[in-house]
Amino acid sequence: MKKVIAVLIAFLIIVSSFALNVGETASGFMNPDLAGKYFLSKKILGQSWVILDFFATGCKGCKKELPEQESLYKDFSGKGLQIFVFATDKEGSRVVRKYFAENPGPLTVLIDRYLVTAKKYGVEGIPSVFLIAPDMKVMVKGTGYSKKIIEDMQKVLTVAMQ
Repeated sequence: MKKVIAVLIAFLIIVSSFALNVGETASGFMNPDLAGKYFLSKKILGQSWVILDFFATGCKGCKKELPEQESLYKDFSGKGLQIFVFATDKEGSRVVRKYFAENPGPLTVLIDRYLVTAKKYGVEGIPSVFLIAPDMKVMVKGTGYSKKIIEDMQKVLTVAMQ
């Protein structure tokens, strides 16, 4: 049992050392969308404001947060904001496609079944969000559902996109 705990502690230390924090430069990614077509981040990172939202279909906080992300999109997409929802469901696109067919919205959904992008960003829980500026710096980072995180992103976007 002590070995298991030691291994878990070492793993958490390693994972937390990869966490992307406010002020750091965002990592690139390449994930498939719901149709299976791969999306390359170089098309958007470094060119506009971007929100990355790590999501799971069974996550209650994610389901609360998604309409608020859609509201941010409605308010700021005309000024260049793009939002990407990374579905982290282990079951993959089959489950995610079904969920978003029943709950359609304007956000771009990408599949991160194997958590490749989540690991690059050091995601520590679901939901997790990152607001990234056009210079690729993380401006807001949040884990877990919180209205304060949404409000913080809205404040930054309001000032930046006046």
